[in-house]
Amino acid sequence: QSSAAPPVARLQNPRTIRSRKRPGISGVEKLARRCPKVLGYRTGISLAPFNSIATLGNFNLNFQQKVHQLEQPPPQVPDKPIPAFIQTPTTCQLPPVSDIKTLELCKIPQGAVPTEIFSLGQIAINGLRIEWQVPNEPTIFLGEFDINDGKLTFRWEKNVPLAAETALRNSVLKLVQGDESHLIALRTPLLVERLIFDSRMGRSYLTIKSDHLPALDDLCFEVLEAEDLPPSSLAKQSKVELSRSTDLRIQFNGVHEVIALVTIDNAVAGLRLRLNSTYYLPSGRVRMLSYNQISKSQNLIDDERSFLETEIEAQRMMQKKAKNSSLSNKINELEGELKLILSVQNELDRVRNLADKLDGKSFGYRFYTIVDGHEVDLIIAK
Repeated sequence: QSSAAPPVARLQNPRTIRSRKRPGISGVEKLARRCPKVLGYRTGISLAPFNSIATLGNFNLNFQQKVHQLEQPPPQVPDKPIPAFIQTPTTCQLPPVSDIKTLELCKIPQGAVPTEIFSLGQIAINGLRIEWQVPNEPTIFLGEFDINDGKLTFRWEKNVPLAAETALRNSVLKLVQGDESHLIALRTPLLVERLIFDSRMGRSYLTIKSDHLPALDDLCFEVLEAEDLPPSSLAKQSKVELSRSTDLRIQFNGVHEVIALVTIDNAVAGLRLRLNSTYYLPSGRVRMLSYNQISKSQNLIDDERSFLETEIEAQRMMQKKAKNSSLSNKINELEGELKLILSVQNELDRVRNLADKLDGKSFGYRFYTIVDGHEVDLIIAK
């Protein structure tokens, strides 16, 4: 029989070699020494666990360095210098010529000075003095700018000619401070009403009262905010330079029979605007785009259509009774006329629909003049 202890006995009396205490050389008890192979002394044992620990240590070091870098304040970026004229307006209004007091126009930065003036006439700046220099005539002193405690002021001289006053009011003043410059128009734009389509009358008028406007040939007109209108050719020709024979022509997409014209004329101390909407008949005649005129045209077309339909039916009856084929040419001719009338009727229906879409719609615009390449707003309707 085997002398080995049964399994139960082995479990009840396990050998605790590693935890067993033994006397040392000096008689002091100490724990058993660890097996050398655990320390990797045996040949072929990998030291990868220790390398992993070293790598983890490097990662912790790099991570701490990056955290330290993030904690450092960002490098100082020099602030961009604030423009000197950031709070200076682009327009100002000269006082009435009858007021010869020195009046403030606007605030300007310290150190800014006027250096040039651009105008449509013979306006010149001499220091801070404004002069009107007409060829072969004596120079006329119009007024003088001044700068006091960051404020730009102006004072009119007595007995300034009207033409000189108009030229100065439509001028542009250039201010300079160091390397920066700024332009100020010497008038503020006048705010007016928009132009409105009226399909009941087919036309609308608007008179704008504005003093000291340049000559009509020096005016430009631009359409603004026409998004409410049906698609048209406005986007291609919204800017026009005016003259006594220039109109702004608006052609609506898909309805070529309708044309709107904006006509601008001189009025007493201002301008007169006319908005005429018209459409063309097949005969080439022009009619106002008004409900009354459209209804008249539709009634004429309806009468002509009814007459042709009745005539065609009568010719067919005659052909059937007489058994005469010679009437076929006459019937074909009448049917061709009826086809043309029906196409005209369709066109009038499209014209009527466009009149419905236009009625009460409006668009903004502006009048401006160009002074030495600089646009000066005169009148604005938004």
